[in-house]
Amino acid sequence: MKTANEYQNRATWFADEYGICEYHISGNKMIFYPTYPRVRMTFKAVVNLDTMKEEPRQVLKNYYPAYSSRIGGRYQACWDI
Repeated sequence: MKTANEYQNRATWFADEYGICEYHISGNKMIFYPTYPRVRMTFKAVVNLDTMKEEPRQVLKNYYPAYSSRIGGRYQACWDI
């Protein structure tokens, strides 16, 4: 099992590699919310920081414009590349 600092380092590397600006870490998971304004869809993306593999994305019920509204009152959606 890795430490919180090791997970933070892995998440930072993943975010830098793939251009992710907004994310949070929960245990060994990196979670971010890419949004697509042309189709008005926002997804929940989860990366397992032990394996560095992304799980299948889940479509959120609502569309959240990037950097202008909060998901669950806490998290920002970000543009996907």
